[in-house]
Amino acid sequence: MPAPANPPSSIASIVASNVREVRGRIAAAERSSGRSEGSVRLVGVTKSVGPEVASVLLRTGVRDLGENRPERLLAMSSEPSLADALWHAIGTYQRRKVRDTLARVARVHSLHSVDLAEALSRRAIELGRVVPCLLQVNVSGEASKQGLAPEEAGSALAAMRGLAGIVVDGLMTMAPEGAPPGALRGIFAATRELRDRLTTEENPLTELSMGMSSDFEPAILEGATLVRIGSALFHGIPSEGTLT
Repeated sequence: MPAPANPPSSIASIVASNVREVRGRIAAAERSSGRSEGSVRLVGVTKSVGPEVASVLLRTGVRDLGENRPERLLAMSSEPSLADALWHAIGTYQRRKVRDTLARVARVHSLHSVDLAEALSRRAIELGRVVPCLLQVNVSGEASKQGLAPEEAGSALAAMRGLAGIVVDGLMTMAPEGAPPGALRGIFAATRELRDRLTTEENPLTELSMGMSSDFEPAILEGATLVRIGSALFHGIPSEGTLT
């Protein structure tokens, strides 16, 4: 059942409480890693909720919102209540979806091929924009995960550097679900080390998008600058406030 036009105060209260908890955990991880508070950007992943609940998240101050599917990003970004959001494309981005959706995208996290980079470049030029992008790398080596192998990242970056309309300013990765803490730290550390090897004076790579609801703290400890969090922000909401 879709969420009501005006979510009950209980939903707003639950979301606000979840946001405070998540922000507190982010701040604690920032301190533990010796970084200043506010160095990590929270991207609220709204794929499991409707626009009414997403607008509650926006009102708590979480302006960066992420969607896995371009067509859903397009639909959510068309909602008047979400007009002030900055939308992040965080899932599989197919070239055929770029023309219709890129105008609504503030950042692409899942740049996984030179072909996609070229499609993004062409459309960004038409829009008169420069779109920040993150190169998705499959550091864990999982067959089910999208992304370039670490050894492919350097040549891909070199091919993308001459493209107008986009700037690749960091890396994105996903860790295996349920991996133990030590393995998580290893994957996130390897991604940071890859980023450091690939960065140059001409193309500084300052961003690391890694960490989700179950693993964002070890990601921050290893240098994440963006964390993509969904379920931790929406747990406890009655079923009528979420998508089924």
